[in-house]
Amino acid sequence: MELVRQYMTDKRYKTSLVVNHPELYKAYQDIAESIPGMKVNDIRRPTSLINYAQKNNKKYDIILSMKPTYFTQNQNHMLITEAKTN
Repeated sequence: MELVRQYMTDKRYKTSLVVNHPELYKAYQDIAESIPGMKVNDIRRPTSLINYAQKNNKKYDIILSMKPTYFTQNQNHMLITEAKTN
């Protein structure tokens, strides 16, 4: 969660958090409300992010993808994808 907070509140990057699981999506939105500098509308479902980015011609530096794992209860696996800059 620390990496999520770090990147989502860093003004140097245009960042989005992508969460597909409905319960995790709601949980991260609730958490975002309590973290200064973190915007709830920067947390999106995958299709929503793609549609929003295409419609509004948005580009992201970093997209954080939260995916539930099934090895232990409530464990998340974070995938960090940094966009290549031209």
